[in-house]
Amino acid sequence: MKEDGLFVVVGGSKSQVPFIQAAKDMGFKTVVFDRDQAAPGTALADVFYPISTHDTIGILDRCRQMTREQPLAGIITSSAYTLPLKAVAQAAEMLGTKSFSVNTVELVNDKSRMKGLFCCAGIPTPKWAKATSDQAATSFFRQCGSPIIIKPASGTMGSAGVSLVTIEAEISPALADATKASRDGTALLEEFCPGREFSIGGIVADGKVNILALLEKHNLGRQHHFTISGFDMGPHKADGGFEKKVEAILRVARQTVTILEINNSFFTVDLLLTDGGPLVLEAGVLLDAKVDRLLAFSGIAVYDMICRVATGQSVKFPEPSFKRGYAIKFIFSDRAGKLRFCKRQEGTASANRYIIEWWREEGDYIQPPVSIADTLGWVMVEAEDVGSAYETASKIASQEHFEIEDDQ
Repeated sequence: MKEDGLFVVVGGSKSQVPFIQAAKDMGFKTVVFDRDQAAPGTALADVFYPISTHDTIGILDRCRQMTREQPLAGIITSSAYTLPLKAVAQAAEMLGTKSFSVNTVELVNDKSRMKGLFCCAGIPTPKWAKATSDQAATSFFRQCGSPIIIKPASGTMGSAGVSLVTIEAEISPALADATKASRDGTALLEEFCPGREFSIGGIVADGKVNILALLEKHNLGRQHHFTISGFDMGPHKADGGFEKKVEAILRVARQTVTILEINNSFFTVDLLLTDGGPLVLEAGVLLDAKVDRLLAFSGIAVYDMICRVATGQSVKFPEPSFKRGYAIKFIFSDRAGKLRFCKRQEGTASANRYIIEWWREEGDYIQPPVSIADTLGWVMVEAEDVGSAYETASKIASQEHFEIEDDQ
């Protein structure tokens, strides 16, 4: 059925392509903004404008002009940068479509403001402080009497500028890294709390929080600034104790989304499951790194869902329950140079269905991981339980899929 109105996607990168395709499949006339005229989504779109996703004024002006002839049905982005998110929020407000608000975008991109709101609302979160000086950071470190995390306080993506500090001598360089990466030049200090890290992802539609998945998050450790290395979701084999804690995790996640007033969009809540219960780290208006790919791999029509929410249509959301285990494992290089593929495979390993998706192209210059942006691609696996899925994904990801030519 041909839908009425324009569907705008701010960005034409690979990550935006499934959203563009979903809108086209629904019958909308798709419009894409991106400064890169060779971006994959530009050829797929019905209409393309070479306007940067960071050019908020240009995007808003073009949306005004377009809607004089045809109404705007919806507008979305999968970009994690602040300006594209603000452009979507402002255009939706201006033209009366469904989206998150500008205030919510500003709030989730300001970690110290978000932490302050958590404290006021009674959302459990690690002890924290904001700092710009070594003196303030040292004082907080001594107050905690234990290791601390130093991270950018505003406007960053992934793990850029994130450090674990265990001794006072590490404070100054860690603070410098964090403030350099922070949009406002400040750092967030956070007490390090041992525990398992989880990402709760879903969609809010007209104020109703719909959780799609509870994922355990894995990382590359301190050496690589805790860059995400993968996720798993589904039944945990012989882990009844964990299942009893899920209710508390999901309850805190729902409270967090409500407090932040996230609406008509994706959401992610990152938290630690400690011996004392869940502690919320932060939240956002997008799904965590490539979680959309894992959800789609598991059979959830995540792209269709968000397009329907953005255009004000009703959606039937599935329960966050999986009979089998699913995992995604990111592929990184341990050295810098030009990428050359040995093989580009996908298929099935014994009883485990899997697929490899490549983010980078042959000939690209790559480097060891500093953040999730340095991933070459990822492996997704379906297996009997999450342990089997993640183990299989890790094995496949470690195979010799590529080689690196030394940079001359």
